[in-house]
Amino acid sequence: MGLFLIYVFSVFTAGAGWRGILAKTERPVSNKSTYLGEVLLCGSILLIGFMFLLSFFRLYNAWCLWGAVAVPFLFLGVPGVRKDIRSFLKEGSGWSVPNLIFCVLIGIFIFRNIFFLVDVDSNSTYLYAQRVWLDHGTSLIGSPGHDIRFFIPQFDAVPYALGLSIFGYETLFPQLVNVLWRVIALLLVFGYTAHRFTGWAGLAAAMLVMFDSHFFYSGVNQWVIINGAMVALIFAAAYNFWEARRQNSGFHFLLALIFMSQLMANKYQVVYIFVLFLAAGLLIQPERGKKIKALWSNPAWRWSLLTAGIFCLLWYVKNWIVTGDPFFPVFAGKFQVFGWTLQQERISFKYIGGRDFLTIMKYLSFLFIWPGIEAAKLVFMALIFWPVVIVCGLLRRRFDEARVVEGSFWLGFSVLGLIGLCLACHQEPRYYRYLIAIFSFTAVFIFHQMADCCLHYRRLSVVGIILCLFALTQYRIITSQRGFFMRPSVQENMAVLTDKIHSGYVLKKYFPKVLSIFESCVQNKNKLALSAWDGYSANLPKFFLPDRPMVSVWQTTLIKWDSYEKAEDIFRDLREANIFWIMRMGDKEWEYVPIAEYAKEAAQYDRFPKTTLYDYGFPEELTSVRY
Repeated sequence: MGLFLIYVFSVFTAGAGWRGILAKTERPVSNKSTYLGEVLLCGSILLIGFMFLLSFFRLYNAWCLWGAVAVPFLFLGVPGVRKDIRSFLKEGSGWSVPNLIFCVLIGIFIFRNIFFLVDVDSNSTYLYAQRVWLDHGTSLIGSPGHDIRFFIPQFDAVPYALGLSIFGYETLFPQLVNVLWRVIALLLVFGYTAHRFTGWAGLAAAMLVMFDSHFFYSGVNQWVIINGAMVALIFAAAYNFWEARRQNSGFHFLLALIFMSQLMANKYQVVYIFVLFLAAGLLIQPERGKKIKALWSNPAWRWSLLTAGIFCLLWYVKNWIVTGDPFFPVFAGKFQVFGWTLQQERISFKYIGGRDFLTIMKYLSFLFIWPGIEAAKLVFMALIFWPVVIVCGLLRRRFDEARVVEGSFWLGFSVLGLIGLCLACHQEPRYYRYLIAIFSFTAVFIFHQMADCCLHYRRLSVVGIILCLFALTQYRIITSQRGFFMRPSVQENMAVLTDKIHSGYVLKKYFPKVLSIFESCVQNKNKLALSAWDGYSANLPKFFLPDRPMVSVWQTTLIKWDSYEKAEDIFRDLREANIFWIMRMGDKEWEYVPIAEYAKEAAQYDRFPKTTLYDYGFPEELTSVRY
């Protein structure tokens, strides 16, 4: 826990120094919460970028990574940085009831998340990737036997290596990193909403985010983890674009671009969000040309933006060096990377890809409702009633053009974000949480406008309290434990705090079969050295298991795409890869399947699925795959 606090203070120092340099020509107005959130985001971009850069020089080890953590403390030697930090610490906190409640909720939120990061979901690959990078001292590694997710940008997971490099297989440090990303998102939502309205409105927006079932227990449950960095970056970019317009501010315009630059360092799934938000953010700016010229003529701004852009591009340079395809697995068939074919590429992205624009528009209302995000449901209601709000404002002579434009901006970003997600990837509840902060602020904004224009009611605190009461209906998530998601209990949180349980407890709780796998691997060392994991086997924690290649139709090309037509070709591919056994969980025990037997099974796999990867009971149009 102490080392994690050192990491947080390093991030804060780096962010305070960088943001202070950027803000010299403008003194932006914000509150403590927004300032702290932006500083932590800026510091994270700098520190993570530097850590990732070390991996290109085979310096990805404990000494170098923690050395990188020490570097930002040099900022403390700069008088201006010390002054900014003292000002932040000494400045009146403006304590109020909403502020106090928010701090209490943040404390409860952190406490309930003090547990070991569970090796599930896509995070299983990211934990595994960090372990492999540390083992080899570099990120420049990959093979046809690696899961394609191994190559996907994973900006948010890089700090995991700080804990793993010292504590080995203990995953408390990675979970604390996961918590930090979500705390940053909550700080930004609370701070910005309170800055624009009241503390009660900020509390309502923060509660709408915090009490979401996926968000609250991300990483400490059996099934799901969300990318908290993405939530924070998307919201920070969106509101800075708006503030750049509202205040005609070059500083906010620069921050928006810096935060936008890191979206593609996190997930391919946000590629359309990146394009749409960037285009919209530029189009709404008054005097765009002057802002861009001012940005480029200011050396500190210019080099800061270039640095952020370079840090993002490093992820694609890495893939280019390892595979020859910067966007792997996108375009893998075109470049014939690791034996991919054009047919394999097309079918794979039909299987895991998004829907077409017309289908998305047809089911837009459904897509706002089904993920179970309360804020998204409110935004859908706001979309329906927004024309009524405008008409009421005109009839009651309370029409405020600036407010109407701003409301339309936030509704537009909500819709564009949803469309962008659905264009890029299959419908998956956790992906929609990337937009939860935008949904929450939009809902609070629109309902304040409804109270003003339709009800002629301008007591903002009362409107905020009513929204808080609505958000509070989800409060039971705080005490939720075990159940289908196997969330940690309060007793388990206390046991972690008092150092009574460790990661081995997680294995026994979430992966009871793993111990028998360990025993089997020890007893069959010769087979293990000539084995590959079966990608169709039970959900297994890759991070904890021996590092071996994997066979899978969709995630690796250890077996070539065309080879799946004949068992003989499958057998040949595996022998050429020096694989003679396939490891998987049988009906009762762990088993080693001879490749001749496995080849006969694999030849029967359906490589032309009729539905997309996940089907949550959707209408057929949303899941059917057309060839």
